[in-house]
Amino acid sequence: MSGVGFGFQKLVTVEAVISSLEGGCIFSGVVADGEKVQVKFTGKNLRPLVGDTFLVKGQLGTYRNKWGKTVPQVDTKVMEPHVQPGELLEPWLKRLHNIGPHRAENLVRA
Repeated sequence: MSGVGFGFQKLVTVEAVISSLEGGCIFSGVVADGEKVQVKFTGKNLRPLVGDTFLVKGQLGTYRNKWGKTVPQVDTKVMEPHVQPGELLEPWLKRLHNIGPHRAENLVRA
């Protein structure tokens, strides 16, 4: 896959890590609209885990595996972690004495 610019620029949530090596990683993920994609990241210092969300910018193409199945794949060198507001705060608040799940949800929503 080659080309200049980003044909694909979306938030992708990791569903499964296929490979994670020093020079990059490959994972399958889902976009907000339900579209499934495979991401091939060439870079260092990012180790995706299931449930992580990344802003992925790259070229969308197709990948054919050794069994002949094709899947949409984004080749990228640009991938940034994305955290939703309250994503880390709400679970912590739920565990605090006298706050609990209902009050934690209300606090984060406010």
